[in-house]
Amino acid sequence: ILLVDGEPGAGGRESEVFYLKNALLPVPRPEVEQYYNKVTTITSQELDTAKLDQYDAVFLANVTDFTESTLTAFADYLKKGGGLVFFPGDNVNVSQYNNTLAKKLQFPPATLGEPLGDAGRDDQFVLLQDKNFEHPIAKLWNDPTAGTLNVHFYKYFDLLPAGSEKDGPDTTKTPEGVEVGRPR
Repeated sequence: ILLVDGEPGAGGRESEVFYLKNALLPVPRPEVEQYYNKVTTITSQELDTAKLDQYDAVFLANVTDFTESTLTAFADYLKKGGGLVFFPGDNVNVSQYNNTLAKKLQFPPATLGEPLGDAGRDDQFVLLQDKNFEHPIAKLWNDPTAGTLNVHFYKYFDLLPAGSEKDGPDTTKTPEGVEVGRPR
């Protein structure tokens, strides 16, 4: 698994991939080498020279934008069955994500809408799902003895499925049920 840190900060908890890396490697440090997940972390500046074929999945955490050579490498990687996971943040170039990644290259099946929520307020958050998991990778959390998958999202982007700008109404509902206008 390759983690691309779009804003390493001073490292540690300030890194964009700190919590993700710990979720993917939930073992004490001395056991990391023997654990079945093999995780490599690089900065976004190193992405152009990364050899993606050696990874099953690439997680892009708050990466601002991508060069043409990286976009070509992504296309080749996806054709070979690799997986890209986007975690956008305040640094992302929304225009490139929407126009290049989503509309032109059709990597993600949706464009980024307006950011919602407030990362500075820890009393308001959204959960993706907290029960009735059906996908094999998440079914283990249907068993209460396995712990929980309570990931809190304090700020997030509204996702607009491909074609929704012309096919749907001009508003969409956030997880709180509040309607927001779609950018055109």
